[in-house]
Amino acid sequence: MKYKAVFWDIDGTLYGMQPIRDDEVPIWNRMHKTDWMPDEMPDFLRPHYRLVELMASIPKARQGIITNGREDLQKGKLDLMDLAKYVNPDLVFTSYGEAQKVVDDSDHPLMTRFDEVPDDVFDLTVMQTQKPKTYMYERALEACGFAPEECVMIGDDWKDIDGANGVGMDTIYIARNKQRLIDDGKVVPNHTVENGDFDSLTELLI
Repeated sequence: MKYKAVFWDIDGTLYGMQPIRDDEVPIWNRMHKTDWMPDEMPDFLRPHYRLVELMASIPKARQGIITNGREDLQKGKLDLMDLAKYVNPDLVFTSYGEAQKVVDDSDHPLMTRFDEVPDDVFDLTVMQTQKPKTYMYERALEACGFAPEECVMIGDDWKDIDGANGVGMDTIYIARNKQRLIDDGKVVPNHTVENGDFDSLTELLI
């Protein structure tokens, strides 16, 4: 494994990166013991099985999430990919004061850390802690204990990349939608992977 810690964005990255095709839904059903019919499974519920396989190949202790909103941490979305199997709950970060709302809304295993939100967090506004601000990235580095260059942030938005760049993490940009600041060269990722190019993403990580 090329990095000691891997941090994922959720919307547009874990959910939205090349949704599975109708003919791949049976593979998903076998993996997750579900019974979706292809015409019933909406696109936003279609994380690709190859992405799940990639996450499964990374040690759970070294895999985390950095996300802006509590909507990304709702129980139904987390359970869809069985993220509790792959993600270390000590490495899950969302912007504060969204954190307390997460605690109130969910008893998911990945949310246990938010039961003990530091007191000083309530002196911070959401705008001070959301991407591209570096607050969550700094907390993530403290929690994992690795040097910034030993960690990587994977996301599909310029804010994912800019915040990680600000603390010295490596960055992998998933080119899913046009991002003006990235296209103009004002925010520069270390690596760019086209949406759905799981071979290149795997090669960068493993």
